[in-house]
Amino acid sequence: MVMYVKASDYGLKRPSFQLDPELDADIFVGREDVKKRLEDRLKRAIVTGTSLHTVIYGDYGAGKTHTLNYIYKFLKRQKLNVLPIFVRQPRITKKSNPSHLYASIVNAISMTEIFDLFVKIFDSVQDRIKDTADLYQRVEVLRSVIGNRDLAFIVYKYATTRPIEDYSVVKWLSGEKLTSREKATLNVISDNSDPFVAAQTLLTLFKLFNKFENKYVLLMLDEMEAINVLGDRRKEAEFEEFLRILVSETKNLGVLIAFTSKLGIEDAPEMFKSTSPVGSRIGYPQNYIWLKEFNELELTKNFVKELLRALRDDKVDIAKLVKKHQAQTDEKLTEEFYPFTEEAIEVMFEMSTQSGMIKPLLPRDIEKTLTDALGDAMIQNKPFVDSEIMARIMST
Repeated sequence: MVMYVKASDYGLKRPSFQLDPELDADIFVGREDVKKRLEDRLKRAIVTGTSLHTVIYGDYGAGKTHTLNYIYKFLKRQKLNVLPIFVRQPRITKKSNPSHLYASIVNAISMTEIFDLFVKIFDSVQDRIKDTADLYQRVEVLRSVIGNRDLAFIVYKYATTRPIEDYSVVKWLSGEKLTSREKATLNVISDNSDPFVAAQTLLTLFKLFNKFENKYVLLMLDEMEAINVLGDRRKEAEFEEFLRILVSETKNLGVLIAFTSKLGIEDAPEMFKSTSPVGSRIGYPQNYIWLKEFNELELTKNFVKELLRALRDDKVDIAKLVKKHQAQTDEKLTEEFYPFTEEAIEVMFEMSTQSGMIKPLLPRDIEKTLTDALGDAMIQNKPFVDSEIMARIMST
């Protein structure tokens, strides 16, 4: 039986450098400027109760989803009083309207969290309504607290008839179109299949989370290039208006929007361009973050260096490994890049940027290349990855 070397023989916790967006969300490397910018702005917005609307864009594999996952974990780790709403894959198809995006947002919050909020709201007005038998007077008290007539009736219906009317309440909250009879049962005038109503319902819910739970709301919308599938300017205008309402909010709300763009802002979806109603309210370029490819050797080296540091096995003496194996190669082994020679990293960069290569290096490309190259070395029982191994991996 052939015995191959293990990841720990290279001073690593594992043989793969490929980062899982969720499981490895704590690892954020190669873009310290982006990391610091987002962390500082988030903390500042939370303590001042101001808005934080930001666009994150870049090519496929640039790290957009990883960035949002990092922010999500950062908020949990810092124990900040924030309600993060992470819509990983918005429900947008060619037949969609904004109520489908609204439903994705509500589902990301969870009905349980919304219903717990409803109970708190209802309990807060008990002293004011306990001696009032008239339904409309009771709901008027709730409306004065909530600021939204239909949502006041929904809260009242849920609090006083659960679980009998739960289905109707969930249907209204989920953005489905209600029949006239269902609206009459709930005493509502509109439902959230109307994009304007849906946007107002969301803003009201966000304000109530802040008022009753003292939570800053951070809405994170990933893969918003899905907007491009609509192919209908009228529908795009509806989505644009829906999002415009959200990003116009200036207090206790942050909206992070991520989408794929190969050429930068030039090929962004129309509604996210700098002069659009959405883009102009978010603010270009100060609130737009472009995750560029690593088109300089030093940027690539820095990414690899930080990635290796994050995946190091702390029990292994790297200096000892470098000293032990340096005599086996004419290439340069260092503690920063081991088990890769510096020449191997340079070859990876040079071969990716030579003429004929269409796509510059992105984080996902680097992670995959490093993993394949290390796998090749492990199969050969070679204690390091040199330029020969890297060139072979890059050429295939």
